[in-house]
Amino acid sequence: WDLTFVNWSGVTNTQSHGGSNSAYTRQSGSKFTQTVTVPAETPILTYWAGSGTVVQAGNTAMTSVKTGRAEGIWTQYKADFSAYAGKTIQLVINNPAVVSTYFDDLAFVAKE
Repeated sequence: WDLTFVNWSGVTNTQSHGGSNSAYTRQSGSKFTQTVTVPAETPILTYWAGSGTVVQAGNTAMTSVKTGRAEGIWTQYKADFSAYAGKTIQLVINNPAVVSTYFDDLAFVAKE
């Protein structure tokens, strides 16, 4: 992951959903980016996050919906990247609000 607007953002071991670390942003405008190829058979991105996280394909904000799963401070979300199936995109995790937020355990899965 690449991180822009580093002030008060990064990786932490104080809050994690799975494993020992998670990413966090504490300031509006902080973004994590990574070039990914969206799998054709599994174009649904699932991820665990706190409040305020926006998932984007490049500059396009994706609609994320809660999956109904929650654990402590974490809520699981999913976003449909079917329009980008088989394509290489810039995946962006954005914090547009001035709140602390965490994200962890991103995975592409099949449509239900």
